[in-house]
Amino acid sequence: MALEADSTVLLYAELLPNIRQISVGCSLPSPSSAQTQVDISSDGAHLSVTHDGAKSSLQLPGRVQGSLKPAVREGLTSLTFRLPVLAPAGAAPGGGFTRPAADPQAVPWSAMDIAGGTAVLCRQCEATVVKQDVLASWKDLPSENWAEMMEFWHCHKPDNHKDHNGHQHGPQQDASHAEQHLAATRGYGASSRIAAQPGLGFVDLTSFLVSTADIVPDSVSPTLSSACPTAPVKYNVPSCKNTPGI
Repeated sequence: MALEADSTVLLYAELLPNIRQISVGCSLPSPSSAQTQVDISSDGAHLSVTHDGAKSSLQLPGRVQGSLKPAVREGLTSLTFRLPVLAPAGAAPGGGFTRPAADPQAVPWSAMDIAGGTAVLCRQCEATVVKQDVLASWKDLPSENWAEMMEFWHCHKPDNHKDHNGHQHGPQQDASHAEQHLAATRGYGASSRIAAQPGLGFVDLTSFLVSTADIVPDSVSPTLSSACPTAPVKYNVPSCKNTPGI
């Protein structure tokens, strides 16, 4: 897993060893244009993004094909794509992939590092966003790709038997209803999401997730992008106009 940010572009890359790919995310301060470029170094170890005259680079958590130029759609502030990981030299086709050693880069924090009752402050002006003793405990958020990986962790469902009119019948129909109910009630269905809970803080590599009820009133205010109305809403601290986490 790798992460790198500057004042212009935020880059994120995560190795998905089970499917032998690297998931890459890029957050831009303004919509992408024809001049926005994504490049892979000749040795396949680094990725760089050029946008609005600025260039940001990131070391990838695995080696990919060198000199690639992933296509960039215009008008987006968030770019995502996948890069196939190369197998070691001499490996047989379809095999030979080895899980890399533990990433030496230090993780900023985990739920184990944050004590219950810890307050959340603005780093710029130290304004309180969540008061002390409001969040009783913290939990780690899973990788953003967790839902996609579920199909690799579970067997495929058997085909449902149907009659000549296309209708299900017998035990298969009951099993189908049971499976649909199970997918809807378990926490890993395609339509399920992790929701914030009062008194509980969630944390991952790049962000915190807390309930709106736990935030100090008027401690943050939404900021809409006039250049891209469909861009995600950002929140600023009124006292310093800083975006939390940037």
